[in-house]
Amino acid sequence: MTSARTLMLAMLVMAGCSGPADQPGSAESGADATASTGEATEAFGADLVRAQLLEADRAFASATDENRIGGWMSHFSSRSMMVSGSRMYAGEEAIRALMAPAFADSTYRLSWEPTFAAVSESEDLGYTVGRYESRRKDSAGEEVVEEGSYLTVWRRRSDGRWMVEADIGSSEGN
Repeated sequence: MTSARTLMLAMLVMAGCSGPADQPGSAESGADATASTGEATEAFGADLVRAQLLEADRAFASATDENRIGGWMSHFSSRSMMVSGSRMYAGEEAIRALMAPAFADSTYRLSWEPTFAAVSESEDLGYTVGRYESRRKDSAGEEVVEEGSYLTVWRRRSDGRWMVEADIGSSEGN
């Protein structure tokens, strides 16, 4: 997938989700001191769902740290997608094939922290944005560190669990 297509996908997702203008207290949100009880309750509900989405992303990072490829794959569905470099990988099998070699390296560590989340009005689609870091040792035993940013698109299942729909990372080296 080209960078332009990746950017277009990210923009479409973000357009469908509530962003900073929808957060309570912003000028555009309507959740100021004059807001009705219904508007304030709606804003509180959106904040709660955003917090749940951030927690789902942190749980994803923790599961990956603890269970490596198993933790990573536990948050993807059969229809998930992942963009790495200029390529797109669709489905669990393709994502596992992409990530398995990295996790097979016992020196490989992947960590991340979400910095922002937004959710759709229906509260079943959202995205998180954050920073990631991967570390491994090269063949000479030297540590190789990669840092970058990511955007993960999530869908909430009927049981309430958030699952990754798409994961896009961008290394600072790109």
